[in-house]
Amino acid sequence: MPKTTEPSPGLPAASPRRWPVVLVFAGWAALTGLFGAWTLAQHSLPFAPARIAAQPGAGEFVAWHILGSDCGCSEAVADELVRRGPRPGWREQVRLIGDEPALAARVRAAGFAVDRTDGDALAREHGIQGAPWLALFDRAGAVRYSGGYNARRPGQPGGGELSGDLMAAVAEGTAPAALPAFGCPVSQETRTRLDPLGLKFRPSP
Repeated sequence: MPKTTEPSPGLPAASPRRWPVVLVFAGWAALTGLFGAWTLAQHSLPFAPARIAAQPGAGEFVAWHILGSDCGCSEAVADELVRRGPRPGWREQVRLIGDEPALAARVRAAGFAVDRTDGDALAREHGIQGAPWLALFDRAGAVRYSGGYNARRPGQPGGGELSGDLMAAVAEGTAPAALPAFGCPVSQETRTRLDPLGLKFRPSP
């Protein structure tokens, strides 16, 4: 006669009807974890160097703060800009990709010039693939710096003040080495390559 297995004392037998719920929950947890890790990885890889061309000489130092919509790293840079305000001796221009009226109003109220630009055009004309991105020009319009804001991703603890040392170096006549640029893709081509299913990034404006 076959030997039957009795449930262990104090441990109720699992109901077969609960297994679908358990499996669905486990699958959801696994997908959520993978999505979170994938999103973090996207923001942890620096973008390739840009090829920004010289601009017409303005007779003053010029800074481009290129910020993206729907981008936490760009929000962190905007917060820092609002906190410190424009630097004397510089014409600082926030070039905003996408429609972020609240962000534009905040940085404009802090004294920065704001214009809206197109991510695909930035990628095509200057090779800029991600935001936030910092470009610094000397008085003659030559590019003296193009890259990230500091060695850490904007918004991370310990990142320090953004752009201050780089701008000071350019004003003193040196060309600082480019720092890695972390953030969000700005061109539709890059967004599609990183997120083919459109789960994270909205279409480029």
